[in-house]
Amino acid sequence: MNLARTDLALEAHEAAADAGKGIEGVRLDEENFGDFSVKRVQIENEDGAKRLGKRPGTYVTIEAPRLRSDPSSLYRSVSEALRGELSELLNLSDDDCALVIGLGNRRITPDALGPRTIDRVLATRHMVSDDPARFGGVFRSVCALSPGVLGITGIDTTELVSVISREIKPALVIVVDALAARSASRLAATFQLSDTGVSPGSGVNGCEREISRDTLGVPVISLGVPTVMDAAALAADVMHMGRREAEKTMGESEPRLFVTPNNIDMLIESASSVMALAINGALHPKLSADEIESFMSG
Repeated sequence: MNLARTDLALEAHEAAADAGKGIEGVRLDEENFGDFSVKRVQIENEDGAKRLGKRPGTYVTIEAPRLRSDPSSLYRSVSEALRGELSELLNLSDDDCALVIGLGNRRITPDALGPRTIDRVLATRHMVSDDPARFGGVFRSVCALSPGVLGITGIDTTELVSVISREIKPALVIVVDALAARSASRLAATFQLSDTGVSPGSGVNGCEREISRDTLGVPVISLGVPTVMDAAALAADVMHMGRREAEKTMGESEPRLFVTPNNIDMLIESASSVMALAINGALHPKLSADEIESFMSG
């Protein structure tokens, strides 16, 4: 068991630094905005990728610890920051179509982040296509889909997304998914944005193929929030154990246990709202936040 296992590039960077390993080929930039911080990990080459166990690319992490206890006060500011970072990664013209995919199992609350976010994404492709004169100047063409999970559909998610992508030919794919962290303080209070794609279910040893530029042929941006962590990692984090001691305490045999906050339903609701507002704002830049919220609640 690897307690350093995490979907967050920032945590992988911290683990490498704590272990005293050189992290040549990796650059970290930080900005603090009081209630939240923005940290950007740039993995510049294969050497850096090997050290962190992540693909080369840009990983942006927004940390807002108070979001868990007082989401209403930070909802707009964190969403606006996320919108800005996402907009930096977009390379779309007004006429381009974007496909937004919400990964996860709607029936399991910690894994429902993707589907819940998709419920709030403004799907406009049909409107722009049917009446471009009326809607084309306001909305970008956007499709939104929550494809379910392999265990329910029997279809590999990457296969399904690939077929849809070939049919509608988007210029960009945004994938939303729940992540795994190794620090309890980051659960449901951290947003990671990356231009490297995603492997469905990777946080809990999923086996589906990655969704990336390599598999779809178009840029793929991933956006996620950690909602679970390995129980042994939690023991090490909370009780300040070493790796071997934590593994011995939790047991080394399968099945592995994953834990999530007790108010995860409320946290998923908050996180999905923040991400949907950010995604809608980045994809429809001519709309104000108030206009987007009115459409989301309509």
